[in-house]
Amino acid sequence: MLLVEIRTTDKMKMLSNTVLLNNELAAAATLLTSALAVAVEGPVSGDKPPQYPYESTYWEATLGDFCKNTDYTIYHITGLMQYFDGNMAPAIDFAYHCQYPTNKPPNWKKPISPGFSLLLCPNIAADIITCQSLGKKVVLSLSPRAFMLDSSPIINGNVSANNIWNYFFNGNIPDMKQRPFGSAVLDGVDLMHSTNADGVLTFIAELRRLFDSDNSKKYTISGSPLCNFPDYIFSWPVNENSTESPRVLTENPKLIDYVVTFMLSSPNICGYQFNEAKGFWSSIETWSEYLWQQNQNISLVVGLVSFFSPQWVDASGLDYVPVSELISKNVIGQMKMKFPNFGGIALQETSYDSVNNPCIDDMNSTYSTVVSQLLKLIPNEDNSTAASSISCSPIPAEQQSVLGPPKNGGGDLDRAAIMQKEKDEIEVTNSTTTTTTTTKPFTAGKPLSDNNPSNSTVTIGVVVAVVVAVIIMTFVVFYCRKRRKIAMRGSQDGLNKGSVGKEA
Repeated sequence: MLLVEIRTTDKMKMLSNTVLLNNELAAAATLLTSALAVAVEGPVSGDKPPQYPYESTYWEATLGDFCKNTDYTIYHITGLMQYFDGNMAPAIDFAYHCQYPTNKPPNWKKPISPGFSLLLCPNIAADIITCQSLGKKVVLSLSPRAFMLDSSPIINGNVSANNIWNYFFNGNIPDMKQRPFGSAVLDGVDLMHSTNADGVLTFIAELRRLFDSDNSKKYTISGSPLCNFPDYIFSWPVNENSTESPRVLTENPKLIDYVVTFMLSSPNICGYQFNEAKGFWSSIETWSEYLWQQNQNISLVVGLVSFFSPQWVDASGLDYVPVSELISKNVIGQMKMKFPNFGGIALQETSYDSVNNPCIDDMNSTYSTVVSQLLKLIPNEDNSTAASSISCSPIPAEQQSVLGPPKNGGGDLDRAAIMQKEKDEIEVTNSTTTTTTTTKPFTAGKPLSDNNPSNSTVTIGVVVAVVVAVIIMTFVVFYCRKRRKIAMRGSQDGLNKGSVGKEA
């Protein structure tokens, strides 16, 4: 139900974080009903749209289920789709968990964008309270399709920040019954902005001021850019003559608590298996150095995908870091040793993580289970230590169930953040009640690979189709030639009869 990013109009998935020693495994999860944030307008038909395109029994669990049954400690829920709806209130969407028009307030104006409006989500509110009672945090992901209403980014940045504060945190609105989560108060925000920097700095500065004014609670503000550096919102100095909006981390780096960079191969530089992982490691190093220079208190969270899906989106097969690689190459241990501001691992996303069982000897373990164990280890350069300390015999990635592309086509990825801030910095309780052996929050049917044709089946199908096509074409050619001969014979007979008549 939570996620670190949604840039499109669709639903959400669940992401969560886990505190492991000084690490917080924060996997953002959204309420999306698809593996991707697909650009689909309006609600999906059916009572409970399937989370996975090929198996209707794979449904996303509730936020409360994730908090009870996974190791995550911070959940990013996506989220906010517009800063203003037709009533100047925040427009949100959580797919079938809470969506328009089912959950719109009474007598509410029609939304500006189809399907996006202020919503009343009592079930999510109850889940937020449950999660917080377990020492876990719930963060709202902001993924607006548009930021400005007019040409005044300062005014709208301030108004937007106050709206977010009043509707989701410890602020006040004239009718408190219109708060989406009632009396529940969220723990922070995560910004998913990608290209529009207008008003963002003003927005974050005002929101930080409001957060700091509340002595009863400590809130977090994070950013989730893509891994390529620099990005449009958070990084890179802007020169004095530039007409671009100022970058947040350049102008005021103290506003941000942690940054989640997702190591995806879409820029063709960051995917783990692209270019022998050189781009993967160099991108992390670049972000680490930049953040360290700007503010040594900002944690860098490395975002990974939590499932093997070579068909998911273009180049996605280069993104997944198999468990065998995590262990044998001591990937997380190297991050701990090389980067002083390493904050943890982000998984994208928990819905898929819940059905990714990468260990031969323990089918109850998920990808995040292994990541959690690795984050607990004391960093060292001896790879054998990691291998001997992890209770997992990895299944080769190519033998795992392959998750297919979303039914509605590609879209921007939902993101999950995994953080490793110190507990006293973000006040996250290291819960001892989390388990990895409890009932899974998903009802898993047959593996998705069982529903997808194998390579041999596809090959046979193609051959049969070609043979049938050749037979049909041969028949058509033969038939046409026969008709042509009959027609020519008839014409010749007519000419012969005409000649005989003339002679007579």
